[in-house]
Amino acid sequence: MGQITMLAYSGVDTPTLEAMKAEIEGDKKAKKIEDEFGERIYLRRKMYHFGQIIVILKKYKIFGEEDEPVYAQLLEFAEMRNRVHIENYHQNMEDREPQVFTAIRLTALNKVLTTLWDKMKGDFKRPW
Repeated sequence: MGQITMLAYSGVDTPTLEAMKAEIEGDKKAKKIEDEFGERIYLRRKMYHFGQIIVILKKYKIFGEEDEPVYAQLLEFAEMRNRVHIENYHQNMEDREPQVFTAIRLTALNKVLTTLWDKMKGDFKRPW
């Protein structure tokens, strides 16, 4: 028989959750100090941009296998989000908002958000 893996409160199995935490906390930009009681205090962690978060989610297969289209869709929508917040500084999408936020893209965004919502409700229920 296979080994039973316990799920953490987040709905992610404990080994995966620990690996994700170690990757994020182990980042070279993370600063750790000891207080007078010997506890670690994180003064500064690396600030991840949305695309980097999606890559981490994909690496640990949080929303399914790595080839699931949801990851590519999220990266595309991250560019749309960035288009609003950083005013297309990187020229990663069309230069006019009406060309970016088309009916087709908004419909696809609605579909992927619904998929994620259903996944979160099913696999990542809150403990309360």
